[in-house]
Amino acid sequence: MTGVTPVKRHVAERRVPPSPFDLNLNPRTKSITFIEKMFQHFVEEEYTVLNRVWFRHDEPWTLSLTGRQLWVAFAKSVLINTETFDAIIRLLQEEDSMMYKDCCCEHQQWRHLLPPCFSDFVLANGEGTYSEQIKELFLGSHLGSNAEHCRLIMLPCAQAGHWSLYAWDVEKKRIHVLDPVLCQKTREEQRAVHGDLIASLHSKLFDYFSELFSGLHDDRAGYKITFYNLAHAPALREESTFYVVHYIKWFDGERLTFTINECKAKNARMSIFYNLMQMAANQGWKPKYLDVDVETK
Repeated sequence: MTGVTPVKRHVAERRVPPSPFDLNLNPRTKSITFIEKMFQHFVEEEYTVLNRVWFRHDEPWTLSLTGRQLWVAFAKSVLINTETFDAIIRLLQEEDSMMYKDCCCEHQQWRHLLPPCFSDFVLANGEGTYSEQIKELFLGSHLGSNAEHCRLIMLPCAQAGHWSLYAWDVEKKRIHVLDPVLCQKTREEQRAVHGDLIASLHSKLFDYFSELFSGLHDDRAGYKITFYNLAHAPALREESTFYVVHYIKWFDGERLTFTINECKAKNARMSIFYNLMQMAANQGWKPKYLDVDVETK
């Protein structure tokens, strides 16, 4: 039964848990060789079958994607849209919860993942229209993380024309910007692209923190923006989604603990599609070749 989203949550004391890196928690991984074979079947799928709804996830609201939408997103080289990245965030939220559960870890989650629709909602004209949906991105039984206690608030954003990751470190008062396309550009060049957008999102984020959590001091002032020159070569904008997913998993608040390259991005494309299909909460239709779960390593 779906839980009722509370109007507001009181925070008597903010408690930041240790990170999954400090706890040596690792997400589940699966055989890329097997996934690659399944992905090839998907690439060659018949057009009529692709018209069915392959992905349907109902929490916090129903998000549906047809096989055709997924084929365009994953089989073609295009910039993935917000709706598909929203689905990916729901996958990552489920994977985080499973990672803690698999290790019998009783700590609260360390990062809170916001879907990219948050940016669309808060920057839109008539923002109040989306107030209930925005609330459900922070509160509700469907979430495994408690945003008010998380150290990092992570938000993928493509308002600049390609996907980047913005990560608010509420403990050290820093906003980390990991941009796979501009990752070799200077701080000044990156700031010219992201600075004004981050300022707007920062203000909106803390507006909602004040509205949804009582007992928290509004300490939005004094944040510094940190831009990164990353070890990998600049990504194509069409591949930026898969780099950002990697950042979400492997950024520890100070550095990227594992680097990524074109080969890993290609594997991520296939794995993310497969894992979306295999989500426990996915109520969509699946072809027979995807109706088999790959053994977890």
